[in-house]
Amino acid sequence: MAADGSVLFSDEELSEISGLKKGSNFVEVMCGCTSRRYGDAVGRLRVFASGDLEINCECTPGCDEAKLTPAAFEKHSERETARKWKSNVWVIVKGEKVPLSKTALLKYYNKASKTANGSHQRCEWASMSPR
Repeated sequence: MAADGSVLFSDEELSEISGLKKGSNFVEVMCGCTSRRYGDAVGRLRVFASGDLEINCECTPGCDEAKLTPAAFEKHSERETARKWKSNVWVIVKGEKVPLSKTALLKYYNKASKTANGSHQRCEWASMSPR
């Protein structure tokens, strides 16, 4: 049975986050990524109980980028220092831009990535040390 979006996070964890919507198996919030050159690209971040994250971009009225990973959204927004999406993609909390890494929104993502097949196991080659 899918978790209801209202039970994924406590009210305290979601308090003051802008654009909050609770779906049947996800929580959706307004998010963005800032480029020095182009300014803010905004979107809607969905956090699923499975740990999946997807962003529907709303950077311009004609943008049809949907179901982007946070890393793809960061790249789409033309962020200069890509590859640090947990720090570069933000949500608005109490009127301030707060990196995803400083919110509770990644708690299911982090659990899913730790239990993924081999994600935290060193490969055989990497564990061989030169003697």
